[in-house]
Amino acid sequence: LETRLIYGLNLKEETSMLTGTGSDGGMTGIVTSASAFSGGSTNQTRLDTLARAANQLAVSNYEPSAFIMHPTDWLACQLEKDSTGRYILGDPGASRMPMAWGLPVVPTPSMTQTKFVCIDAQRYGYIADREEATVRISENVGTDFVQNLVTLLCEKRSVLVTELGTAAVYGTL
Repeated sequence: LETRLIYGLNLKEETSMLTGTGSDGGMTGIVTSASAFSGGSTNQTRLDTLARAANQLAVSNYEPSAFIMHPTDWLACQLEKDSTGRYILGDPGASRMPMAWGLPVVPTPSMTQTKFVCIDAQRYGYIADREEATVRISENVGTDFVQNLVTLLCEKRSVLVTELGTAAVYGTL
């Protein structure tokens, strides 16, 4: 039970760090503070968009270190083929880390589908943990003892510290 609670808590934390709006005391996510992608053009593939986003960071004196996108969008990139039917990103039988344009790709369902982030993770900021995940169990909440109930609390105290929000680009594939 503890493992499942902590897993769910970590998923919620990841979503907040990516797309949190900062309202109601929550985290402000990467998407909220990132620069808008400005390199779109007609007839552009998903891979073209990623390359242009990395270039947008590079010309702003940042060093792109990763792409973050929804797994469905990453699959669409992997399935792109050239005019002869060969996969652009290489042999589907090869075992390798997700990469595009020499940068790691982080596929996560926490990212909104059809959206992406290209980030200079070293200069963007850092995660500060005040307290690791803990799980507490109590029968002393309200009438829990009398009703034969148990209350579980799973919490973690951390924050995404944004030093340079412009070290990330957010856009639509």
